[in-house]
Parts: sequence; structure tokens; C-alpha cells
Amino acid sequence: MKKILGVTTLLAAAAIAGGAVLIHSNSREPIVPASETTRTTYRLTGDEMEVDSSGPVTITVVTGPAGEVVVDRRLRWTGPKRHTESWREDRMAIDYECGGGDCGADYRLSVPGGTRVRFGGVKANCPPEIACEEA
Repeated sequence: MKKILGVTTLLAAAAIAGGAVLIHSNSREPIVPASETTRTTYRLTGDEMEVDSSGPVTITVVTGPAGEVVVDRRLRWTGPKRHTESWREDRMAIDYECGGGDCGADYRLSVPGGTRVRFGGVKANCPPEIACEEA
């Protein structure tokens, strides 16, 4: 009798544990949109710069302080994302990829007045005192 009761208890515990795993694997938490806002400052050594980008990136250029580029970025995504950004010799490269829903990267570049900015891969909104052109 003790042996049967022990086996029955063991089988019941296994069934409960298996049911918990099954319930957990079938319940998915909803994917919630996320965002992050960050700021970086780069040193601008000349009066020209280039920006290459890929993915759902929008860029707005405004007049900023002399000798630097202030980058304010807001990344939005639902699900997985991949973001890289680099700055080298007055050239910025942006690559952004995200899945579904509210997905995109909004960049605001503050550059010195009179700077010539060449864009590849995206069109930008620029004020009259900044010379923006497609690369």
C-alpha cells in the first residue's frame, strides 16, 4: 500500500509539473512597444560632414554649437532590434533594424551654422543656414 501511494504521489507531482510547463509555454506575454532616448556629442574637425544610414531612420538637422555635432536619438521598437552608429573622420554611419509595430529611429543633429552635410540613404529636414545635399 505504501508503495502504491508513493508511486501515485510521484505520478501526480509529475503531472502537475508537466501541466505547469505546458501552460507556461502556451501563454505568451504581449510584445510591448519600447523606446529609448540618448544623446552623444562628436567633435567636428571641418565644415563638412557625411551621414549614411539604413533602415527606418528620419533625420532633422538644426543649428548647433561650433566644432561639434550633438546627436539626439530616439529609438522605437516592438520585438527585436539592431542598432549601430559610428563616427569617424566627420562621417556618421547609422544602421537600424527593428520588427513590426512602432519601429523607427528619429535623429536630431545639431551642427554648426554653415556646415555642409551630405546624406546617403535618407533625406533630411534642414534649416536654410545648413547646406544639406544627397550624397
